[in-house]
Amino acid sequence: MKLRALNERGLREFTEWMGRGAHRTPPLRLIEDTATSRALRGEVVVEEERQFANRYEFGQYLCDRMAPLKERGLENDVGLWSALALVWFDQLCPRGPGGRRRPTPEYLFVLSQDWRQEYRHMVRPCWQLVRDHGERARFMLLARSERLDSLRRRGEVFEQMASRSGVFFSPAVVSAVARLYADPGTGRPRRGAAAKGGGSIRRMGLLLTQLDLTFDLVSVPQGRMEGLVPAEFERWRSPRSGA
Repeated sequence: MKLRALNERGLREFTEWMGRGAHRTPPLRLIEDTATSRALRGEVVVEEERQFANRYEFGQYLCDRMAPLKERGLENDVGLWSALALVWFDQLCPRGPGGRRRPTPEYLFVLSQDWRQEYRHMVRPCWQLVRDHGERARFMLLARSERLDSLRRRGEVFEQMASRSGVFFSPAVVSAVARLYADPGTGRPRRGAAAKGGGSIRRMGLLLTQLDLTFDLVSVPQGRMEGLVPAEFERWRSPRSGA
């Protein structure tokens, strides 16, 4: 499929389809029809039948296929990211018991322009994290074990990190946190990282919120973050796989 972005009419019809329960086959015609879509500034061809093992693989694929798009403001193109959610809707919102879907809230599939919700979109963060951080972003996009991986899953590690908008753009923060919580053997979150106790990813999320009041996390130098992490995180400095 040659990808096109949904226009206002296309977004409205996509939203209405989800509002009716998204019972039938995803309406890919909205992307193909010039009445409900618009051309991109660059040719992007995607395989709508492609199955993805996990969100990291999905992000890699998107980075590869979307490389021709060099236009500014790509991150905020609501029609583009919503179209991509429509292409792989069956994987992002699979049918549950009785064949029903749960296509809510809407901002999971139609990119929100509210900064408190936009990171929850099912597609854009996968692309953005891989584009900006490559291998270092694996632990934010993978589940604790392979059997739990799916495109619809957003784990606690992702939630705590991505909800702090500065993290997305800070190589120093992502690198430092990956060294703490990523299993060196698999790149997945280490066992216990999503717990609620001292040194957990939740505590790291609170720490980042506090540090953001004093430091510009986006431009903090590489290596500086390690000196800002207090003693409660010391046990995570061990490089043991699966610790």
